[in-house]
Amino acid sequence: MGYENATICINGHVMSASDSNVQPFCSKCGKPTISECTHCGSPLHGMYEIPGVVCLGAKYHKDLYCYNCGNPYPWTESIINSAVEILSLDEELSKENIDILKNAIPDLLVDTPQTPVATARYKRFLDKTQNFIKNSLYQLFVDGLSDTVKKSLFPQDPQ
Repeated sequence: MGYENATICINGHVMSASDSNVQPFCSKCGKPTISECTHCGSPLHGMYEIPGVVCLGAKYHKDLYCYNCGNPYPWTESIINSAVEILSLDEELSKENIDILKNAIPDLLVDTPQTPVATARYKRFLDKTQNFIKNSLYQLFVDGLSDTVKKSLFPQDPQ
């Protein structure tokens, strides 16, 4: 009983939720794959297996942070860094506002007690951004945000 090992590329494409090191590079984007945390070396959690129990239709959701050291996985770091880069393209946002949004992003990705505060901060400044910034952030976050945050920030698809 326990977690299978997973193979995931550094962009977050899942190559296997049940085997480690199944291929060295991603077949979707060509980036290297990993099967352990790049910070502490702990195996990536794959599907949870209970011997003798067959679970049909189970869906695998990759972790965003390491269960052992708490550091973000490369795909999580990439989401955060890309969001900051997109925000910096908006010449109307001040450095201070960008910093506020940057600090809110990690709490938008997972549900924490700070998530409602981060959502409120993000909503406050998101309204001040240009449409191409809003659309770019939506595209970046559509698969990464927690469902609660996604519904709050993007009640309708901004496209």
